[in-house]
Amino acid sequence: MVNIEPVMNIYAQKLDLIARLMEIDDESILSKVKDVLKKTPSKRKNTMEPEEEERLIHILQESQEDYIAGRVHSQKEVEAYFKAKQ
Repeated sequence: MVNIEPVMNIYAQKLDLIARLMEIDDESILSKVKDVLKKTPSKRKNTMEPEEEERLIHILQESQEDYIAGRVHSQKEVEAYFKAKQ
């Protein structure tokens, strides 16, 4: 049996970091984060097709617009919604 706990812990940390980054409005902080990420070697090469990358960038831009406009739901709201559907 494979222990997936360390993988899930990393996944949870990544989600937490993404959520925290979405709340940052200070460009200098985002720039510093970007610089650190540029200096960090990546374990994988970008194998994404340009069309797929464009599509994902578009989805991310829409998501950011939704977030800024307040068109978001908390995790508890989403969980309650799906529990009610069961």
